[in-house]
Amino acid sequence: MWKTILCGVVLFIATLSTMLLSPDFQYCENHQSQYPASNALGDKAATLQVPTSERSGFSTFYACAGAFVHSNADGITAISTLLLTLVTAGLVYIAIVQANTTRAQLRAYLMPESVGISDAPGDPRGFYWHVGFRNTGQTPAHKAASFGDIRVISPDNESQLAVSSVNQPATFAVGAGIPFPKQGWHTRQLTEAEREGININPPTHAIYVYGRVEYFDVFNVKHYTNYRYRYNGQWPPNGQLLSVPSEGNDAN
Repeated sequence: MWKTILCGVVLFIATLSTMLLSPDFQYCENHQSQYPASNALGDKAATLQVPTSERSGFSTFYACAGAFVHSNADGITAISTLLLTLVTAGLVYIAIVQANTTRAQLRAYLMPESVGISDAPGDPRGFYWHVGFRNTGQTPAHKAASFGDIRVISPDNESQLAVSSVNQPATFAVGAGIPFPKQGWHTRQLTEAEREGININPPTHAIYVYGRVEYFDVFNVKHYTNYRYRYNGQWPPNGQLLSVPSEGNDAN
């Protein structure tokens, strides 16, 4: 709002300065108040008869301002129209910004708040991963769908962990402040080379938990959250947290 007020003040000062510095206005002031141009004076302003008792600074300014407006009516109308257009555009812009701000404050945000991996010795499915999400927004999320997976690869191949759009019929709603889980299995135990690879420095292997959540907010706008976490260290992890890579984590 203050930007609009500042622009209005600047435009007013610019308009006033244009009038005060114009040759017609200065000629009028130098000749104790003049009136619009007269052909007999070679397009100069004709003398305006103002009683001596009324020839104060304000009277002179008022008379000369009126003469300036009368002489430049078309230009002033054009400038006024332009200023009105600019002010209207500014008000529309402010309304759009306020609407976007309100939506951003009220919409749903599905974000991961905890990520972990747990060993299951002797289980043929290997070890499992789990991600805890929460709607940190103020309104429910609708038609939510999620995808997640786990991979054991070299950190050099991290960029190959592609997250595709979620295309599954099963969707769900998540209320404001409500958590929901996502989990799965690695389907096999780590090999000896993988266990050693995640524990050395620099590592030759890393465990990645990654995925994507898509959902609609109460304004029926589609959003997504991509996440990617990495683990390096001793095996089993003993509750150690996964680290967040520099890439693969973004949302809209």
